[in-house]
Amino acid sequence: MSVSRKRREALQWFYDNGPVGLFGPSSPSDAMRRAMVKDGQIEREAKTQQMQFIKFQLTDKGRSDLWESRS
Repeated sequence: MSVSRKRREALQWFYDNGPVGLFGPSSPSDAMRRAMVKDGQIEREAKTQQMQFIKFQLTDKGRSDLWESRS
């Protein structure tokens, strides 16, 4: 899969920030997050009793796409 510069930046953002549930101005857009879920690059984190909101994290495919985009 060829990864665009914007997608590579979004993958890197999730890699750097770990499971995240609150998104600000520097985070990938809602549209980008939806596309990444659809493409299997990020997923919702498994729910826990302490979870107060949905968190998203990179999948194995997302990590693989990120590493491949660096070469």
